[in-house]
Amino acid sequence: MELADKTLAILGFGRIGQLVARRAEGLGMRVVGFDPFVSAERYRELGVEQVDTLDEALAGADFVTLHAPATAETRQMINAETIAKMRDGVRIVNAARGSLVDEAALYEALKSGKVAGAALDVYSEEPYSGPLLELDNVVATPHLAASTDEAQDRAGVIVAEQVAAALDGGARHERGQHPGDRRRRPAGARPLRLARGRARPPRDGPGGGPRVAPAARSTTASSPTTTRGC
Repeated sequence: MELADKTLAILGFGRIGQLVARRAEGLGMRVVGFDPFVSAERYRELGVEQVDTLDEALAGADFVTLHAPATAETRQMINAETIAKMRDGVRIVNAARGSLVDEAALYEALKSGKVAGAALDVYSEEPYSGPLLELDNVVATPHLAASTDEAQDRAGVIVAEQVAAALDGGARHERGQHPGDRRRRPAGARPLRLARGRARPPRDGPGGGPRVAPAARSTTASSPTTTRGC
């Protein structure tokens, strides 16, 4: 199936949902988004059609992708009732939270053909060994969507930067920030420096040396103290 001119419904239009929207638009898809906590202005900036209800998002979608958090309100938001409101032959992607999908209802819909296919990376219980694995129209991966070499490298970079920022008194990255995205580094957070194979925060004193009280400079100038991180 070609993706061009197909409709993608994104349920949950936070950071990840917005990244998916950009990629889908690049493939020529029509993108609609449902998230009551995102402003209309943000939808307009990204060229995504905002819908006000879940039913409206599902009704015309060829593909449905889930990017909502796991809350009491979103638990099993994909269930027998909501699946019935989708068009026949819809395809569902869930790489967000296993609790968003009623797996028994999805299984029946896949068996009947109401749902043409599903791609799943998360499940209600993990490791998953349920009946969805028996279906030919299901692509199942064991919760490893971010387990690429590049993603692991970015994760290492952002952890190192967070440690350096904390040791240097700077603000830490907000949870969910894209790893390694230096354009979004919080004020006060600076790149990590390495010394003899160990991490330490950047120096800030005169000439690159450590900060010292004025009265102590004369006694420490010949043998500066080096502060090391973990």
